[in-house]
Amino acid sequence: MFLAILGIAFLFLSFQFPISSTTTATYYMDIFPDFVGYLILWFSLEKMIPVNRWFKDASVVAAGLSAITFIQFLGGISFLLPQGLTDSGVYQTILDLINFVFSYIGPVITALSMIFLSILSRGLGLSCEDRKKEFLSTVFFVLTIIFFALAAFAVVTLFLRDLPIEVWHIGLPVAIVFAVFAVVASRGVKELE
Repeated sequence: MFLAILGIAFLFLSFQFPISSTTTATYYMDIFPDFVGYLILWFSLEKMIPVNRWFKDASVVAAGLSAITFIQFLGGISFLLPQGLTDSGVYQTILDLINFVFSYIGPVITALSMIFLSILSRGLGLSCEDRKKEFLSTVFFVLTIIFFALAAFAVVTLFLRDLPIEVWHIGLPVAIVFAVFAVVASRGVKELE
């Protein structure tokens, strides 16, 4: 479960490190890229598949989101490519298309992340239910609902861009609660530890 918590930390932490600066702009790179978090989660979830089918579903979603967020990451660091390559019309068109798509698909990726955490919560809840840990099962059921609500909120931000609160403002504290209870719930289950 430590690897899963580490993967979730990569999803919620962001530290923009300045890489390059020109007269027109300063370029940053995230030290905690989401695709690394999803790869860690995918790797750890593969070990949890025997516990219940929800972990298999979460593993599939993590693999898909790792690919999507990797493309998003590459688009964000395109300034590191040699100038001759970026000057070509074909490359510039592809880069513009990627940046355009991800400027609008960002909330969808956030929604998919919240659905992923909801599926993971449900898997942990069923695991607790099987072990007769009703309180933990109830906590994960509530977290499942909260993560689904956050997914819906993320989709709403597609249409309402200037909301005073963002999904991660609520998602981060909920993810911390999830992480604490996930560590407690994983005790005694070899596949989850």
